[in-house]
Amino acid sequence: NLYTVQLTENGSMTFDLPEGRHSWIQLVNGAVEVNGVEMTSADGLAVSNESQLNFIGKQSSELLIFDLD
Repeated sequence: NLYTVQLTENGSMTFDLPEGRHSWIQLVNGAVEVNGVEMTSADGLAVSNESQLNFIGKQSSELLIFDLD
């Protein structure tokens, strides 16, 4: 599955990741914090062994969430 997300500056959202699933986060533009990890434009982040992803917009941002097996 692929999700497109737009966050405003200081906006936040939560993404639940079912057990056994993995995720790839690709930041298209802006700056966000994901579970305490700072990301800036064009950064990617591999995620495993997490049940929830917490996003905070540090700037207006657009990102992609790839929900993987």
